[in-house]
Amino acid sequence: PEQEKIVAELDCLSYIIEKKKQQLKEYDTLAQSIFYEMFGNPIDNEKGWERERLGNIGEIIAGSTPSTTDETNWGGNVNWVTPAELDVQLYYGETIRKITEKASKSLILMPIGTVLLSSRAPIGKIAITTVPMCCNQGFKNIVCGNRVNNIFLYYYLMLTMDDIKALGRGATFKEVSKKSICDYKIFAPPVSLQQEFASKIEAIEKQKELIKQSIAETETLFNSRMEFYFN
Repeated sequence: PEQEKIVAELDCLSYIIEKKKQQLKEYDTLAQSIFYEMFGNPIDNEKGWERERLGNIGEIIAGSTPSTTDETNWGGNVNWVTPAELDVQLYYGETIRKITEKASKSLILMPIGTVLLSSRAPIGKIAITTVPMCCNQGFKNIVCGNRVNNIFLYYYLMLTMDDIKALGRGATFKEVSKKSICDYKIFAPPVSLQQEFASKIEAIEKQKELIKQSIAETETLFNSRMEFYFN
């Protein structure tokens, strides 16, 4: 009976965690559905939005890696991001590695709200910056102009990522060039409509954050009960 009680408790906690993770997936599906409902499929463009070069409506920024043999380039307070750091996420803030002011002088410090887009190793990781940062050579990032909302652009790129990956060239590993990203054509509906979409997404993200917090708390409880019973 005691074993059954322990198993029932742990199973209950595991079930709660899995259900909450499923909720996160459902919110992601909802966000994509809202995009399709408001703007149509970005590939088919059945609503007939006019397309134009991404380079015309945003500034495309690449980066580089400061010399790793020069210790004065590293350990500063300037954020510096690599594709390996990004996961599946809408926003990204403080980076794992940081460079010094000296090292950043040869790079472009991207503003808050920049859409990160990894262009190699691998192609296709995306996020929106919540702090100013520089990046390595594995990105072709977009600083949005006043005609495109960064949350709208994030979802547009995410939903057309297969097309973007197909732009990759190279024998050793595929890389998307800056010119290819500049020339990549997207549609940009009225900004007011993009902002309406962004507001809906921000509301979804708030709910997702609450769920993630609940998952973390439940996982902590699960681990503590495991330790209590088996250590």
